[in-house]
Amino acid sequence: MLVTGFEPFGGSTVNPSQLLVERLAAAPPAEVELSTALLPVSYGRTPGALLEALRASDPEVVVCFGQASRRTAITVERVALNLDDASDADNEGVVSSGPIEPDAPASYWSTLPVDELVAELRSAGVPAAVSRDAGGYLCNRVFFTLMRYAATERPGLMGGFVHVPALPEQTLESDLPSMPLDVVERAARVVLEVAARAHVGLDGRGPRYRAVDYEALRRQLGGRCFICELIDGNPEFRHHVVYEDDVAVAFLQRYQRLYGYVLVAPRGHREHVTGDFTSDEYLALQAVVHRVGEAIRRSVPTERLYVLSLGSQQANRHVHWHLAPLPPGVPFEQQQFAALDKNIGLDLDERELEDLAARLRAAIAAVPA
Repeated sequence: MLVTGFEPFGGSTVNPSQLLVERLAAAPPAEVELSTALLPVSYGRTPGALLEALRASDPEVVVCFGQASRRTAITVERVALNLDDASDADNEGVVSSGPIEPDAPASYWSTLPVDELVAELRSAGVPAAVSRDAGGYLCNRVFFTLMRYAATERPGLMGGFVHVPALPEQTLESDLPSMPLDVVERAARVVLEVAARAHVGLDGRGPRYRAVDYEALRRQLGGRCFICELIDGNPEFRHHVVYEDDVAVAFLQRYQRLYGYVLVAPRGHREHVTGDFTSDEYLALQAVVHRVGEAIRRSVPTERLYVLSLGSQQANRHVHWHLAPLPPGVPFEQQQFAALDKNIGLDLDERELEDLAARLRAAIAAVPA
């Protein structure tokens, strides 16, 4: 994991993100291999400094921290904008405005579990909120550089940006809000713990697997449709539902072959993936697939989201779509069907499955319908 902060700027002699990084480096979170970097407040030098830190540490998770003097809470940023748009100069006297990279997309989404982070911070007694974007100064430049790097060089890298308020000693002669460094540190440790848990997909101990006898499960069904039984509320077929409406239901695959694996099915029993639907019905289902897929991609590390329809008249006749997030770093020969065609599943307990389902529900709610 890589954590970054900024040097002081704007005439201040301290920056809470700098002090935070120093504290974390001195006492890293347990079971986290932590690298840190202090970034300059310079349009010319900051992107290169961040990229150097990324390539040197080769992290799986990146959390960048910065100061937002007028904010009253820890704010987790959702979108990195391809835009410099601030009137304040950097520490070298430079003011920048306009697109950061004219040929790049207008924005990138954070791949941190934004909504879960805010919920966990509030549960820990820390004021926290979601922020749409990181503004137009160097914080946004760093956020955009990070997410651009992830999109072009490290697909599946989990990363994002978190703003912290000013320190009390910075606001003695003003009416600006502040937050003690001890609270900022406590908040940061919550952020890193949740990010690490979301990345590993479990509880920090690494993946655990168990064998799954799919043939025995098929015999146990005895010809029943498990999706219809699920929709009808049969407790024998309970799954962790992450989304449902009048058209479809989406639920966690019970035996997670890949962490974040979700099935999407129509509520009505249909058996032919195209022949049993009008074009409008089919497109309505695909809208659900898209929305749930985007939520998965934003919630768990995903190099590629596989979307496919399986089953046959011999088993699993009810039409459904598999949404399977391939994590980063899987060797090519173990990708694609090789990643799905295995008789093992992640050994997740009910708490771990419900934590995953809750994160996906929050992410789905944040994806525009």
